Amino acid sequence: MKAPHFFSQYQTLLAEFISFKSISTDPAYNEACRDTALWLEALLQKNGCTTELWQGKKTHPVVYASYTVDKDAPTVLIYGHYDVQPADRADGWSSDPFTLTIKNKRMIARGAVDNKGQIMTHIASVCHAIQNNDLGVNVIFLIEGNEESGNDELPVLLKKHKKKLRADLILVSDGETSDDRPTIDMTFRGGGNIRVVYTTAANAFHSGIYGGAVPSATQSLASMLATLKDTRTNMVAVKNFYTSAITPTRAHKKNHQGLGSPQELAENFGVQKLLCEKGNSFYEQTGLRPTVEISGIGGGYTGAGFQNIVPHRAEARINVRSAPGQDTAQVMDAVVRHIYAHTPAYVDVQVYAEPHGDPIVFEHADKNLSPLVEALEHVYGKNILFKYCGGSIPIFADFQKIFGTDVVSVSLGNEDCNMHGVDENYTLDLAKKGLVWSYEFFKKDGHGSMLHIQRT
Repeated sequence: MKAPHFFSQYQTLLAEFISFKSISTDPAYNEACRDTALWLEALLQKNGCTTELWQGKKTHPVVYASYTVDKDAPTVLIYGHYDVQPADRADGWSSDPFTLTIKNKRMIARGAVDNKGQIMTHIASVCHAIQNNDLGVNVIFLIEGNEESGNDELPVLLKKHKKKLRADLILVSDGETSDDRPTIDMTFRGGGNIRVVYTTAANAFHSGIYGGAVPSATQSLASMLATLKDTRTNMVAVKNFYTSAITPTRAHKKNHQGLGSPQELAENFGVQKLLCEKGNSFYEQTGLRPTVEISGIGGGYTGAGFQNIVPHRAEARINVRSAPGQDTAQVMDAVVRHIYAHTPAYVDVQVYAEPHGDPIVFEHADKNLSPLVEALEHVYGKNILFKYCGGSIPIFADFQKIFGTDVVSVSLGNEDCNMHGVDENYTLDLAKKGLVWSYEFFKKDGHGSMLHIQRT
């Protein structure tokens, strides 16, 4: 399948989009986030969309845009986010993370896949269809700026603007394909973050004079963190952590047969071994089981040379992922209780917990999906894969609760994109296929316009 002739236009727009350092987790980039939202609004306005910026009390602007072809035509709501994870050249990037770089047939940049590259796929294809009077469905864009940092105000905005967001289908592209097959995600884990601060004294001590007698904050914190997992079974050792979590069935396991051996996957990921629970493949482990990961730890001295001290303060970041069937708040509460129970009495501990959403399972029984699946299989030339995804997109559960509308997650990124990591990348081949599919879906007499056949 050849790339559409507007692929170069897509790359130009993506390069400008990526140049904005829209890092929502760091207040230092608040202005950059707002500039990104204004840029998106101007782009969509230029292409004939009616636009609005929705501002919460704390969050970055949400970009709303709509284009109506025919009031009787089906409407597709496209959700995405313009914020990205932190990135710095000093982290080990081969090039400036906020400059789109082409290398080894890959587009390398922060946001290349998550989510600027994928949401721009739909923006570019819809805008091209508008420019050529070839759009076959009504379109709504909803692009937020706090997906990476959590957005508890977005559900409020969804309810407030419910009439404007009414659609026949909600489409999201914010993940990875598997085996280069067209991929629809069936599950997403819930999640949240916990910050733990240990203080053992008013200040650090000379390690020669006091070492071995006074408590060390870093040692105490490390000992507590080590209790979170059982290294023999690779399972979380927190009481009640697995309550209500489903156990992968034969049907679940069959769904992912042939997607790569543990050794092949480990090599693809650049690790020596996968640490899944016994009997679980990578996909069952990440898509259907909960986990706790220590995402950051700090304390003491890590500058040049050495400072011989007994640290008095240390802290850690813990990421929690809840699985289908679970309540995220209950899972996080179990972890918080574990932290307190395994903290020595001589340590002053502070715990800050932030749940960011519940897990979700898509049944996709609605026949509305058939046109979308047909378009995907036509473009990719392969049977579609319904995958269990380990990521978290909190707004999905809110979409279902508030609108009761089908949410379809079509992943376009490559499996080795290194999302959230150094040299995040999007292969040119998959980027082109994604653009072809998007245009085929949204154009006149395209597969998207077939959605009205299934409307009730």
